[in-house]
Parts: sequence; structure tokens; C-alpha cells
Amino acid sequence: MNDARQLYLATYGRIDTIDAAIKKCRLFYVTWKYWHAAKNHALALALVTAYDIYQELSTEEQARSFFGNSDCFPTLTFHQFRDKLSRQGLQYDPTQQNYLGDERMRVNTKMPK
Repeated sequence: MNDARQLYLATYGRIDTIDAAIKKCRLFYVTWKYWHAAKNHALALALVTAYDIYQELSTEEQARSFFGNSDCFPTLTFHQFRDKLSRQGLQYDPTQQNYLGDERMRVNTKMPK
């Protein structure tokens, strides 16, 4: 029982920090479906995690030197980062097959009439 209490006390601050970051995401839409809340929470968590990784890569000298160009990681705020990802998502086309698994997307596997 002490182990569970110790785990809670050691991690509740991190959970509160993550919840605050998710709340700042303001990712929502109005729906009557109750399961959309869990989906929005998962999407916001993924977005916050991606921004955290971006921040870490943009501040580490080793990461900047690995990519060979120190300007490849411009300093973006969270909202600028979210907007940039949104634009990239809107331009995504699985028919171009740029990424692994695109060849198995429905648009590529359906049989022509």
C-alpha cells in the first residue's frame, strides 16, 4: 500500500502539468457522442507530446547538428506549431504514397469500377 501512495505522490505533479497543457490546447468540438471526449483527450495529448519533442529537439545542439542545419528548427509557440501541423495535415495525400503504410490506405487499395 505504501508503494502505491509513493507512486502517486511522485507523479501527480507531472499529471497536473500534462492536464494543464492539454487544457491550453483548446481542442474541442460540439457533439452528442460521449466517446468523442476521450478521442479529443488522446489527440490533445499527442499534440502536446509532439510539441514537447519539438521543443527538446529545437534546443539541443546535438539534434540541430544531426540535421545539419541550425535553421531547420525555427522557434515556434505552441499555437504556431499547432497551426503548422494543421496545414500539413490538410495537404496530406495518401495517393502520393510518401509515407510507410500509404499503399494500404483505402484510396490506394479500392478496385476501380
